[in-house]
Amino acid sequence: MDAEQRTGPLYLQLASHYRRAIAAGSLAPAARMPSVRALMALHRVSLATALQACRHLESEGLLEARPRQGYFVRAT
Repeated sequence: MDAEQRTGPLYLQLASHYRRAIAAGSLAPAARMPSVRALMALHRVSLATALQACRHLESEGLLEARPRQGYFVRAT
């Protein structure tokens, strides 16, 4: 993460990273987000941090949680 991303709580830094990926089209609408456990391994964060980042993006309307499937990018 660049210097701009290193400020604030870790879950917000992670959410910011994925918010930019969604805005840039790297994660297209209906695309599946990496699993929470994959986020943990990829970004070396705790389960709570990965989950909180996903929930934050969900509250912003960028992700949709599907039971037993994971998080998916919502169409904007």
